[in-house]
Amino acid sequence: MFSRSRTWATALALGLLAVVFTTSYLGAFLDPSANTKDLPIALVNQDKGDLGHRLSVGITGENGDGAVRWTTTDSAEEARELLKDGTVYAAVEIPADFSARVQALNAAASANDGTGTATRPVLTVLTQPAVGPMAVGAAQGAATTAASGASRQLGASLLRPDATPVQKLLLQDPVRAEVREFRALPAQSAKGLAAFYVPLVLVVVSLMGATAVGAAVGRSPLTAASGARAGSPLRTKAALMLATSALITAGTLITAVAVLDLPAPHVTHLALLAFGISAAVGLLMLALTELLGLLAIPFGMIGFIVLGIPTSGGPYPMEMVPGTFRVLSHGLPLHHWVAGVRSLLYYDASGAAGATAAWTAVAGCLALAGVLISAARWRSRTGHAVDSAPTAL
Repeated sequence: MFSRSRTWATALALGLLAVVFTTSYLGAFLDPSANTKDLPIALVNQDKGDLGHRLSVGITGENGDGAVRWTTTDSAEEARELLKDGTVYAAVEIPADFSARVQALNAAASANDGTGTATRPVLTVLTQPAVGPMAVGAAQGAATTAASGASRQLGASLLRPDATPVQKLLLQDPVRAEVREFRALPAQSAKGLAAFYVPLVLVVVSLMGATAVGAAVGRSPLTAASGARAGSPLRTKAALMLATSALITAGTLITAVAVLDLPAPHVTHLALLAFGISAAVGLLMLALTELLGLLAIPFGMIGFIVLGIPTSGGPYPMEMVPGTFRVLSHGLPLHHWVAGVRSLLYYDASGAAGATAAWTAVAGCLALAGVLISAARWRSRTGHAVDSAPTAL
């Protein structure tokens, strides 16, 4: 009877886990367009004339629904600094001679000899491919749509009721947007998603490693027969997990960098962070297992994988997922580890771009592991210990 009840309980738990997975992944990614809010884009107005100002106002007013968060500046260098570390995903640049070019175009359209020699002024839309293909696509689409709408508004304000056909042709949409990459990624970068896949591999394999270490040491005849103190098996597990983390780090980075040619300009720092991520995940899982036994496995999966992937900022930027996931991303480590690896791969190891937050997340996981280990030892001393070795159901 007990075995049958346990089987049904296990089946029910797996069904609930499927519900949680589906809700998390599909709930986060089903409708990114509707979820988009505060997409960071810079607007650079280098033109001192009235027409540049009117176009700038028109561009920022095109996204009144809050889908875009515009950062306005008159300095191209400032905009490039924002692009450099991914603070903004794209930048729209209005050139310094914009007003003069529009006036020349209008004059040419009004001339009796046709279109003259004037050409449509060009806005440059710079994109940052390191933020990932979905973020780049959304930012580029929002920027070009806003520029096109503002161009038509400006053209309508320039057209007089008695405009000639040539004037209508040239001034109905007087501005052209040209899209360029701010800094192209190397070919072997998975379009910026390598920064997501590397920490994801480390987390998944480290979760499996912690489960294997817990089972192996928990069942060891030597540990059971040695008469060691209660803390000795846990120290053995921790030491074995650290050694396992070193192997996981080596296997991941040797394969990624040496075999698959992933460009890694800060490979030493990347290796240290990778080891820190693996060790943090492994030790935290061991601590959870000591405290909760088999319940640690679903808790670890939910925290690191089920909620971790939608809040990571990897497949989709946080500006394109529902608000609940944006809030959760601040407290879940995978989000910070993706940002940290992205900083090391693409942003010259900038601490502000994510490297500092990644190490903070490692430290936070290790601190939480220490708290849980203390709680497990207290349980052990008071006679309430649980079997921490995962067993077959």
